Order: sequence, then structure tokens, then C-alpha cells
Amino acid sequence: MFSEHDASAYGAIAHDFASDPVPGVPERPLIVLAALRRAALQGRATDPHAGDVEAARDDLHRLTNEIADAAEVGLVQYTDPVRLGDILPGLWCAALWYPDRPVRLVELGASAGMLLLAESISVRFANGAWAPPGALGVIDYPMKIPSEFLRTPLAIESSIGIDLRPLDMRDPEHVELLHSYAWPGPPARKERLDLGIRVARERPPPLLHGDVLEVAPDIIRERLDREVVTVVIDSAFSHYLPTSSRVKLGRTMDALCGAGPLVMISRGLAVSGDPGRSAVRAIDLTGRRRKVYAEMNFISESPEWLTSSSNFPAKAEKVQ
Repeated sequence: MFSEHDASAYGAIAHDFASDPVPGVPERPLIVLAALRRAALQGRATDPHAGDVEAARDDLHRLTNEIADAAEVGLVQYTDPVRLGDILPGLWCAALWYPDRPVRLVELGASAGMLLLAESISVRFANGAWAPPGALGVIDYPMKIPSEFLRTPLAIESSIGIDLRPLDMRDPEHVELLHSYAWPGPPARKERLDLGIRVARERPPPLLHGDVLEVAPDIIRERLDREVVTVVIDSAFSHYLPTSSRVKLGRTMDALCGAGPLVMISRGLAVSGDPGRSAVRAIDLTGRRRKVYAEMNFISESPEWLTSSSNFPAKAEKVQ
């Protein structure tokens, strides 16, 4: 699993832990490694990014109680700001499906709200850029998108994120926690995260604390309007839900779409069938149409456009 995420150092450590478990340490490799990473950021452990299996095992024995506490809290979702490049084409789909209407964003499982920073971060695609006025930084997203998108006005009227444990980038402890969940890899990953943290600190995204399945229906319902498009972003949230909860979420979304245009942007299984990649799609729940438009690895690197630009917006697949 970890090697598929381009994290071979984590892979070696995770394999060692799995083959010879330490008593009292939960079998939750993502949380275990993040706890070790956080201790390393505090100068109390060896950085697991280095892939030193022996040192990691020593730290594991020493920090058993701390790791158990981290597992009790659960996983905090980490979202690389580069995923703005995944989401923006979906917003353009919504703008093309419902012309001349502003967009209201609701992100499920928002964590630090990085995907709510579209008005503050410019995204350079391979053939043009999303460049909002007053952007505080820029990230590169090496994928060519339909030129029609770049010519289509996209007005974001409002945004809000919901999370059981939202992270405020004005709080140093929250920043440290977010860093502990970052994937190891090339320096560009840390640079993007630092950019997102800086922007979120300067322009804090609106984040609401609560259980998404309990809170989201009312939040979405309040934003539905026939004169706007409400777009719900599920970048990774539903991946962590049991099947019954995913079904509940789907039924909730279907039940909400009568009061105004409702579009969902979500990531799921890759069209190619490659287990190391994900596909992202825009689903118009009101008009019953869908576009699976791009595919990328789990942290949104190596993106690939999947469809012809001539397919927008009229030839979206009908949702059964």
C-alpha cells in the first residue's frame, strides 16, 4: 500500500510492523506512522521518512501509549493543496451545466480546508491557468484541460467545510499535526503544503465542527437555491466510511436535489483499473448526468485527462 503511494520508506517500516507486531500498538499503519512522524517533528523520535526500520521499532516500543492515544483520536484527513487541480474542472463542469450562476461550495471531511482555497491560490494547468484576483500563491498541475473551461466564468459565492476534527492553520499544534500526516517524497510536496498552510493562515477557510453525516444535510439544504449551483466536494471523506454509511450519504444527496441545482465532485476507483490511481468525477444530481474527467495517483500527482473537450457540457453520461 505504501509503495503505491510513492512512499517506499514508509512501506519498509509498515511491512516490518505487520510481520512482527508490537504488543499494545494498534494495527493502524497510517496512524502509527503519523504518530511517529509527529514525535520526530518534535525532536523526540527518528523521522520515519528516512526508512530506518530499526530506529522506528525502537521508537514504537518507547511511544506505545502515545500511539494508542493517537489511534483513539482516529485519522485526520490530509489533503495536499494540489488537489485543487482535481476539483477545479468539476467546478467548471457545474458552471457549464448551469450557466451564469454562482457556485456555493460544501466540502465533506474538510480537514484544514485546503480545497476551499480556490479563490486564494492560482492553479497553472498545462495549457492555461485559474488565476483568481488577489491570489496569494500558485501551484502547478501538469494536465491539459479543455480550453472551454478557461473561457468559462466561474464565480464562487461562498464556501464551508465540515469535519469531525477541523484543523485551524493559525494554531501551531494543528499545523504540526497536519505535517505529521504528509506523505514522504520530493520537496515539492512540502512546498505545496507550506503554501496551503500560509494561505489558510492568512485567509482562514470557514470550517464547521461536526459529524458530516449528521450535519451536512442541513448545511447543504440551507444553501440550495435555484439561482445558484451548490457543489458538494467529497475528495476522500467517503473512502473512510463503512458501506452502510456510504449508502446513507448517497441517499441523503439524492433526497436534497429538488430545491436547486446540486452537483457533487468525488474521487473513486480509476477507470484504468490501476489500484494505485483514482478517478475524479462531477455528478449533476439534479440533471442526472455525470462526467468522469480525470485520473491521477492517490495524492493527485501524474494527472491524466480522460475525455475529449468536445464532450462538454452536453454529452455527459446520464446517471441511472
